[in-house]
Amino acid sequence: SSGIQATATIAALDEGAKVIMFLAEGLNNPYLNRDRKLFEQVLDHDGLLLSQQEWDEPLHPNMLAARNHAMARMSDAVVVCECRIPSGVFSLCDEAMSANTPVFAVPGNITSEASRGCNALIAAGAALVIDPVSLLDELQSIRKK
Repeated sequence: SSGIQATATIAALDEGAKVIMFLAEGLNNPYLNRDRKLFEQVLDHDGLLLSQQEWDEPLHPNMLAARNHAMARMSDAVVVCECRIPSGVFSLCDEAMSANTPVFAVPGNITSEASRGCNALIAAGAALVIDPVSLLDELQSIRKK
């Protein structure tokens, strides 16, 4: 797999974290075939794959909204590291904010396409991520509540 989500998932697994992946598609029908290997890695590390769909259901665009709804309501917080405009991340963040789930965004260079979404989220009220330590402190305080 490629992309920031896959990279973050692999890094978490490498650190021994238990990963929960929310899938929009059926568990046996990854949207991208390369994701099958990532799914196997999550399961091999005692992680969890969650889907609201039938086992072999292929991805349809309307499934993303349902996945975002569930993910926002089951998460302690949402952290966005990179985000272009437009992006499906905005629907996830809208769901999270409406559920009073904290949203954090990592700011970036104003000329970077990959940073524009995060900068827009911060402007819309997402918490600014200043550094990794303060983010981890915030996340730990959320979990204690």
